[in-house]
Amino acid sequence: MALEKFYKEVPGSQKFTKKAKAVLVFPLVIKTGIGMGEDYGEGAMRIGGKTIDCYNTMVASIGFQLGAQAKSVVMLFME
Repeated sequence: MALEKFYKEVPGSQKFTKKAKAVLVFPLVIKTGIGMGEDYGEGAMRIGGKTIDCYNTMVASIGFQLGAQAKSVVMLFME
């Protein structure tokens, strides 16, 4: 799970997550590109450990690029 990996690899992440008002987790964001690139992923907004809504992310880019990449994204919404 993306959050478990986040907790394991980022020091202090559990502390910050507990203080967050909401956590938006995109477990898999795929980036592909051949001259033009695109990132796309689907995720969930969690408040109090419960999923309240689903979101997607999309990014387009232009420039020298070739290949593909996969990543996870975790956003913490702080007060």
